[in-house]
Amino acid sequence: MYRTILLPLDGSVFSEHALPAAIEVARRSGAVLHLVHVYQPDEPWRDQEELTPYRFEGQPAHDDVYESMDRRLARRYLAWAARQAEERGARAETALLNGQDEAAARIQRYADEVGADLVVMATHGRGALSRAWLGSVADTLVREVRRPVLLVRPPGEDVRPDFDARVRFHHLLIPLDGSDEAEQAVPPAMELGEAMDARFTLLTVIPVPIPLGVMNPELMVDERERAVTSGPEPNGPAHAYLESVAERLRREGRQVDVDVVVEGDVTAAILGEAERVGADVIAIATHGRSGLSRLVMGSVAGELVRKADVPVLVYRPEPRAESRA
Repeated sequence: MYRTILLPLDGSVFSEHALPAAIEVARRSGAVLHLVHVYQPDEPWRDQEELTPYRFEGQPAHDDVYESMDRRLARRYLAWAARQAEERGARAETALLNGQDEAAARIQRYADEVGADLVVMATHGRGALSRAWLGSVADTLVREVRRPVLLVRPPGEDVRPDFDARVRFHHLLIPLDGSDEAEQAVPPAMELGEAMDARFTLLTVIPVPIPLGVMNPELMVDERERAVTSGPEPNGPAHAYLESVAERLRREGRQVDVDVVVEGDVTAAILGEAERVGADVIAIATHGRSGLSRLVMGSVAGELVRKADVPVLVYRPEPRAESRA
């Protein structure tokens, strides 16, 4: 069960769309929600330093006043966010972090300091309290941290989040490819699902290989039929693999379904399955050894984050010496 959840905010309405999800997970799991902002002072005079041999008269004092007011504004903003959480039943703490180094590195250190079990973020944002750092921060954290990151894609720039709307994660979809690395997304998905009393669907997508430059419909049908006979049937190896994983989870009391899909576009297949089963979250490892996860971070996971209408739980797996074939 979660004990500590971390939510970085950049001062924008866009970033605040991750707040309702973070509040609900923290409330249901009993975790402390840490709301953090990386303070990076905006000093416009620096743009003119190269054009002048000296700093403007009185500028240092002005800098101190400006920074003090800016920090005070940032603390008030975090206090407001904490009130939103506490008024809805979640425990919250705030931290204004100094941003002398990169924002992602500072957030990562803070996550290590507090032992964050989960990081929740909007996919990008831009606000008055900071320059546009949240998008690159999310990318960096997903690539580098060894903890799950729940990415929420807001519906639009001008849409304000509804803090009173209860976020429900009732069904998690977990794409797997047969590798140990991909399976490392299962425990984080189970933890999130248990906090939300969810059920799970394990999915394997069998890509249809079409040679470059070949547009022969008969060949495409032949390749699809070959893929079907090699895996998605109830007695096929892909289905048997998913059932073996599902059975272990069912013995632990979880509700788990399995499905195998043959589709040339892996991302489209995952999104289609999510819609078909009514999944609230897609959970996926950032990379793996073969198949689906081979190009996850470069294509599939990135596309899911950009295109999915539901949050995406991303986990970077620990490397293992050997993986399942």
